[in-house]
Formats: sequence, C-alpha cells, structure tokens
Amino acid sequence: MGQANRCPRVGRKMQLVRQATRRGQDAVIFEIRDSGSGIPPEDLPRIFERFYKSKRPKQGSGTGLGLSIAKHLVEAHGGKIWAESRLAEGSTFFISLPRQF
Repeated sequence: MGQANRCPRVGRKMQLVRQATRRGQDAVIFEIRDSGSGIPPEDLPRIFERFYKSKRPKQGSGTGLGLSIAKHLVEAHGGKIWAESRLAEGSTFFISLPRQF
C-alpha cells in the first residue's frame, strides 16, 4: 500500500476491503484493489520474486523488493498472499492471515 500511496496517478483509486471471515475458515482475508494499469498475465506468476521488475515501460522506479518482502512477512505469520489483475482495469492483492484468539 505504501508504494501505491507514493505513486498516485490521475484517476487512480486504491481501496482496502476487509472481508468477513467465512464460516468454517480460520482466516481473515484482506483485499487491496487499485484502478491502475494492471499487471500483464505473463508477469503475474513472478511478481513476488525478489528483484523482479516488469519489462514494460512504466513511470517511476523501484528495486523489485516490495512484493517479495510483503510475501515473506505474510508467510512468517502463517498467511498467504496472491494477486489477480486485468490490463487497463487494475489489480487486486489478497492477504489471508490466520485468526488468532
């Protein structure tokens, strides 16, 4: 979310949604949606790799570590992280964390 907040684009929206825990599941799922340019399908399987950066031209620069760090943090807490995306429509990142009582 920090990256999305640092790189606002005209007309781009970001939304954090907390889904209710589904019956029978012991996890809380967070959705982080944006209305950006989306992630190409060929890049999607690799976006959580360290130092991975898309080959397509885009504004801004980065190290390619942000999503990898997010993945390691989520997994360290017993969770999962994944993304879905459509070009020209935006991306949704999901974080599932176990409920702890």
